[in-house]
Amino acid sequence: MKKIRLKPWMEYVLVFILLLGMKATFGRLFPSDDPEGGNLLVNGVFALLLTAGYVVADRRLRKNRKYKEEVQRRLKNE
Repeated sequence: MKKIRLKPWMEYVLVFILLLGMKATFGRLFPSDDPEGGNLLVNGVFALLLTAGYVVADRRLRKNRKYKEEVQRRLKNE
């Protein structure tokens, strides 16, 4: 079975949609006294900030992985 790998931007959009959906669902399931709990703008900004953190971490990991592969390739050639 072939492994499906998403492009990075598709993965980030998927993470944003999942985070936004989870925040909205939790706001509906567990209502609180917070008036902004169901506000789409607040939920969107919250999901955007978490997604931005995910993007930064993912980019750093991808960059480190490429660097590690390059170092291993150079060590094998020596």
